[in-house]
Amino acid sequence: MLKKGLELMGFSQTNFIVRKSIVALTSIAAALTLSACPKDVSLPTDLASTGSTPGYAGFTGGVSALTVGPTKVKLTWSPSTDPKVVAYNIYDATLFFAPKLIRTVTGETSEVTLNGLTTQTYYKFRIRAADKDNVEDGNTNDLAAVPYAGVLPAQVQSSTSAIVPFTDASNADAVQILCSTTTNPVEALIAEVTNVVSATQVTLNGLSAGAVYTCRAATVFGDFVDNNTVKTTFQPMGTAASLVFATQPGSAAAGANLSTQPSIRILDANGTLVSAGPDSRAVITLTVSNSSPTIGTIRGTAAVQAVGGVATFSGLNLQEAGAKIFTATKEDTASQAQGSAAIARDSNQFTITPGSVSATTSTIAITPAVPPNAALIANGIDAYTVTITLKDMYGNAVSGT
Repeated sequence: MLKKGLELMGFSQTNFIVRKSIVALTSIAAALTLSACPKDVSLPTDLASTGSTPGYAGFTGGVSALTVGPTKVKLTWSPSTDPKVVAYNIYDATLFFAPKLIRTVTGETSEVTLNGLTTQTYYKFRIRAADKDNVEDGNTNDLAAVPYAGVLPAQVQSSTSAIVPFTDASNADAVQILCSTTTNPVEALIAEVTNVVSATQVTLNGLSAGAVYTCRAATVFGDFVDNNTVKTTFQPMGTAASLVFATQPGSAAAGANLSTQPSIRILDANGTLVSAGPDSRAVITLTVSNSSPTIGTIRGTAAVQAVGGVATFSGLNLQEAGAKIFTATKEDTASQAQGSAAIARDSNQFTITPGSVSATTSTIAITPAVPPNAALIANGIDAYTVTITLKDMYGNAVSGT
């Protein structure tokens, strides 16, 4: 019966005997293996928990990768508390499926600085714990890093602009300029340069005059931005190149305040107001210009310290009548950083007119004068000439009769 059934299923008697023998041998081998193993032997817990790959207590792989130079990266990790760990293997895992062992350090170590890396190159590093037999844990907690030299010293251009140069980043996708200030200490993106093949600097505009900026340049590879710590600190402030009368002095009567009080703006070479730096607070002094048609003395406060690059005057007057021109002069600040030599600028011409007639200063003169001459005799021929000179209270001649 059995033989007939097997034949119907495609088994010959010979095949059945052979296969039955193989099964019997397999069962015998399994029994021998089990009988050779002590009953109290079990898999190590670290192997049992992860299959064929151990895990070591307290260790999960790398914690941080910090760029510390153009060819250096510092790696850190939390060391394992497992006493079996005797070393850590450091891998270049940029090629995920082909990691390359580049360093082994002792089990007491929690950081390492890798030297001789290729600058502005994207890396991934893997750190694995190992026992005395070099059995490693199996983490793939890879850390990205880019060795890069970073930013170079900034060059202040004006009260609101600066040039920030950076080292060659032609291998990167872009370079980000990240800045913080004393009032905004959180680093923020200020500019991004994408034409890194040819560009090695960027001009920052719209900066806050007088603010202290701290900036760094970071390479961008895909979504990764490097974390190098090279920084440049600068303060946007301009250097005076010229003065301009924002408000021209206005005409007035002698002794009266000028109808329009002058104000002077201090400008840099680009015509931008110097609102920060030593020139922004320089003293501006007004005098009657050497080219003024008439002389005079400015009364009132003729020297004013600029505030934010603007010097505003008030209460100025002159007592001497005539056409006038003022000269505004900025003090010499060249001995200070971002300072400049003295700069002068003339105003438009304006007029000081005589004041009201004053009986005190006006005069009446008789010719011939008596004395010293003898009084004339009334003879119908001889006569005196009377000259009346009208003046204001400052001695300016007043026209009229």
